[in-house]
Amino acid sequence: MIKYSREFFKKSFEADNMKSAYLSACKWYSTNVLSKAEFKNVHVQFVKEDMSKTEFPTVTVHLFAVQDNEADVMKEHCECCKEMHQTFYINENTNCNRCSAMGFQNRLERGMSIKRDWYRDLLRRFGGMDE
Repeated sequence: MIKYSREFFKKSFEADNMKSAYLSACKWYSTNVLSKAEFKNVHVQFVKEDMSKTEFPTVTVHLFAVQDNEADVMKEHCECCKEMHQTFYINENTNCNRCSAMGFQNRLERGMSIKRDWYRDLLRRFGGMDE
């Protein structure tokens, strides 16, 4: 199954050594994201930055909002399509073979934008995001 996600935050941690930078990143993540019940279905990625580009060892935390349930969004799209078809064409024969599902993609995009903005706001409120 393909998961649809979008990055909503990233933060870098520098330290004297890579282990300390990683532990600082893990502590921040566990305090500000993992321990909060409001964050559901958040994917985290820890990236070691190239030492030639930074003065100190650096670990960057990337947070991604993951679409809750793609099947629910597709079901909603099919229901809307069938309802519109019945309303405008006054019959019950919907040709699902010709579905382009662009509305489905737009609903995913809209849902991800709302979720991403909500998570950014939560991080700000919990004090985990530097202004």
